[in-house]
Amino acid sequence: MNWEKIPTKDLPSAVIASANGSLLLITSFLGILPVPAFVKDLRGRLLYINPAAAKLWKTTYMSALGKTLPELIGDSSQKFAAQVQLEDRHVLGHKCGYVGSFIDRRPRLFKLVLPICDEDHKRLLCGIVVAANG
Repeated sequence: MNWEKIPTKDLPSAVIASANGSLLLITSFLGILPVPAFVKDLRGRLLYINPAAAKLWKTTYMSALGKTLPELIGDSSQKFAAQVQLEDRHVLGHKCGYVGSFIDRRPRLFKLVLPICDEDHKRLLCGIVVAANG
């Protein structure tokens, strides 16, 4: 599926339509993780958040669908949006994971972002969020 060409308003039906492929396997795995996790397309729009992420960001899956991370957590700063885009480009360009932190957050949250592919071998980004000790 060519995720980045799907209008945000059509994302719910597109996610449901792809639920019989590898996206289902990925989200099934992320759904049981005790830490916040998400999947987003190349435009940075969320295609999935697990229950732990919904709890962390005080939202629901349907409310988060199609939003970017800055939109989801209510950070409209250009600095944060630029950081997220830079990290995503790094992951896609190097085809490897990236560990970054959310700017000025307490407790300090770190996210691991990895490149993944859907059933049509279209690239997506998968992230896991953990809190730093101390």
